[in-house]
Formats: sequence, structure tokens, C-alpha cells
Amino acid sequence: MKKLLLVLIPIFLGAVYAYGAYDTESVTREIWEERDIRVVKWAWQCDIAGDVSGAYTLNMTGTLMGVKFAPAVSPDVPSHEYDVVINDADGVDILMGLGADRHQSATYAYNYVTPMTSEGKLLVLCRQAITPVISNAGSGCKGVLWLYFK
Repeated sequence: MKKLLLVLIPIFLGAVYAYGAYDTESVTREIWEERDIRVVKWAWQCDIAGDVSGAYTLNMTGTLMGVKFAPAVSPDVPSHEYDVVINDADGVDILMGLGADRHQSATYAYNYVTPMTSEGKLLVLCRQAITPVISNAGSGCKGVLWLYFK
């Protein structure tokens, strides 16, 4: 009986781990400066529902020069037309809709965007809390979101 339990327990724990592997989302972030540009790298992995809910906030000051979407490659590639928003403290998408319906290919020509105001100005943040939210990407899918500030 002990031998049977010693065999079954690891199998059971492995099955539980495999089932819950994408039960929670994850986001890691790195920030560094390259000359006068501040680079923020948000690596994300969706939960079982295909979302990253936005529990990871960062306070930023500067001019948002650009955003790069880098979806993972197979087998972790996000669904076609996944959505990315970066909300400020008031829940306003600072990407102004440019993160909607993103292409799943890492080589897609429009993976780099520059959000601008309706007046054609670059977006300036002053100690603004920003939070990434990913949706419709698929269970356990991954990608990286790069923000470039000056």
C-alpha cells in the first residue's frame, strides 16, 4: 500500500500542477535607461481566462515616445486580435485604442506605435500610475510590452 501511495501522490500532484499552471497571471517588469530614454519592459503571461487583469502598477514621469508589442512565439503565441490597454489612475487608456486587436505575429509591421493626443502631441505623464491590461489572448499565452519614455 505504501508503494502504491508513493507512486500515486506524485502523479496526483503533477496533475494538480498541470491543471493550475495558468490559473494565475504573471507580469514581470524591468526598467533601465539607455542614454536619455527610459525603457520599461513588461513580460506577461495570461491566466486561464486569457487575461492579465492589471494588478501591476508603475508610476511614471516623462514623454511616451513609443510602445512595442512583442507576442511570444509558438506554443505560447497569443490569439489573433488580442487586446492591450495601459490604464492611467483614472482608468483612461494611454494607448488611445492603439493596443486593440493586436496581431499575433512578432514580425508584424505595426507592432511599434506612438500614441499621440487628438492634437497630434506626444503623451506626457507626470508621476502617473499606469497599469497594463491584456485580454482575449488565450490561456497561458505570453508576450512582452515595451514602453519608451523620454
